[in-house]
Amino acid sequence: MAYIIWIFQTGLSGSSAIVCAALSCLLDFYKVRHLVKVEVRPSLILSAEQELGIVAGLQDRVAQVYGGLVYMDFSKENMDNLGHGIYTPMDISLLPPLHLIYAENPSDSGKLHSTVRQRWLNGDEFIISSMQEVATVAEEGRTAILAKNYQKLAELMNHNFDLRRQDLSNCLLISIHIFIS
Repeated sequence: MAYIIWIFQTGLSGSSAIVCAALSCLLDFYKVRHLVKVEVRPSLILSAEQELGIVAGLQDRVAQVYGGLVYMDFSKENMDNLGHGIYTPMDISLLPPLHLIYAENPSDSGKLHSTVRQRWLNGDEFIISSMQEVATVAEEGRTAILAKNYQKLAELMNHNFDLRRQDLSNCLLISIHIFIS
């Protein structure tokens, strides 16, 4: 069997997808899927990735475990009290047509994320306030999706990208503006 990574290091969570698929296979092989709650699985995958030296956050793992469109609430209260966020699947038919765009100059996304993560752990006020704003953008995005307000959704997606670009100010990011027809 040949395995070819034709979209190597494009920020599409390939390594996380492999770890997620491995966990899913193990749960099925040992017939224990029912014993591991779905909302806990993203954290298990993240722990495995940390053991492997993969720098990552929970968002990609939640999307991979749940599949489709998922609203994610990572509030400190939920994370502290439950040990995980609140993940709410949404109807994917609410989304407008979207296009995937990726850069042809790949890089290790873990290097980008580790800087932001360390700044978060160090209590960097800019990063903390920026992540709080990202959470607000997510809440507003959920509202826009439910209302099928695609113009507002496009504006929020661009704002989210701008926030991420600011957070990764010491890293190279290309400027992309999102248009939804």
